[in-house]
Amino acid sequence: MPIITTDRGGNAEIIEHKKNGYVVKDYKNPRAFAKAIHYMLSNSSKATQFAKRGRERLDENFGFQHVAKRLEKMYEEAFLLKSS
Repeated sequence: MPIITTDRGGNAEIIEHKKNGYVVKDYKNPRAFAKAIHYMLSNSSKATQFAKRGRERLDENFGFQHVAKRLEKMYEEAFLLKSS
């Protein structure tokens, strides 16, 4: 499913505008959201690409294996600092 999100919080860390989703910068403007929805509905092939790329990005950067490796590295670094 293609994602439409705002440029608030950590959303833009995951969604890259017109690469794997649509980022609405003016989050208080309903017309900006309408424009994003219209874009997705009018460009079904792009929406499908966004959905596929979004899933790939999620799996590569935020999936369980990736997060587990990052946590393991953090613990190792913390242990090394404590041991020094």
